[in-house]
Amino acid sequence: EDVDLGSGPLEWLCKGLRVHSEIRVLRFVGVHLGSAGAKMLRNVVAQSKALLEVALDSCALMDAGLAEIAEGLRDNSGCLEALSLRRNMITSKRLASLASALSSRDADGRGPDLAELDLTGNPFGADGAKGLASIIASDAHKLRVLKLQDCLLDLACFWRLVGNLSDARPLAQLDLRCNPI
Repeated sequence: EDVDLGSGPLEWLCKGLRVHSEIRVLRFVGVHLGSAGAKMLRNVVAQSKALLEVALDSCALMDAGLAEIAEGLRDNSGCLEALSLRRNMITSKRLASLASALSSRDADGRGPDLAELDLTGNPFGADGAKGLASIIASDAHKLRVLKLQDCLLDLACFWRLVGNLSDARPLAQLDLRCNPI
């Protein structure tokens, strides 16, 4: 069942998460966060040096929430390895912000070291293939697993994505199950 945490409790939780270094996994599955909640979590993602896995599945993030999480990823100085954003009604509109965050490196070569990204169940469609392809094509990302199940990707999207794969980049698994390919 979905839960609406409300902004007050979520704000206190986020403040606590920023200072507690022993938390490794953060799962908000089915919690209605929306873009306002994503904005609060942006700083947690950016500042936590201990988080290894974040799951924000079915949190109604939508495009505005994706932009906030992407900004947190861009500023992440920790060791975040896995991010799950399943079923958040994210469309192709803000995929460029996610691609940019995953591809950004500072002058010292530091940037997000995300190894697994799950975007299953978001209706990207054909318009989303360009943003998704730019993630795959980037030489800067560290992704090993990209899950895009049930994202309304057709055969043209498939070829656009596969055409950007390269042995020089580390992607080991591209999961396209349940798409109209």
